[in-house]
Amino acid sequence: MPSDANSVYAVGTATSPDLQLALDKSTLNAKRTLADRINSLLSSKMKEFVTEVGSGEDTAVVSEVERVTSNLITEVNVAGYKQENAKVLPQGNQYRAYVLLQYPLGKANAMLIDQVKKNRVLNGRLRASQAFKDLEDEIKKARDTK
Repeated sequence: MPSDANSVYAVGTATSPDLQLALDKSTLNAKRTLADRINSLLSSKMKEFVTEVGSGEDTAVVSEVERVTSNLITEVNVAGYKQENAKVLPQGNQYRAYVLLQYPLGKANAMLIDQVKKNRVLNGRLRASQAFKDLEDEIKKARDTK
């Protein structure tokens, strides 16, 4: 995939027995990836609980891990993208379409991307401090119920 400081690139692929539909679907997939690269919010939470049960040589460690991740992409303006390349190959009775999109980063777009990155860092710090607060609250609750 191409890479330069003035553009964001994304690829998409799709199949369909209809040539135009294969191209349309692959373009939409590439636009979704483009929107994700320009402005998406990723949230993740992981909980781990480890305990040792038994005594002496009859001990066992029980571990539980729970992880939830969410990636949210809402109303990202990808107007101005350019189809850099496309290829269609027959695949049985269908067509497999590949599309490469380029989204030029003008001065305004570059500033928007920088602001989004800064906001992500700040939001990440806020979420991390909230996660630690949640953990402390859960520990306090567990101690209070003993």
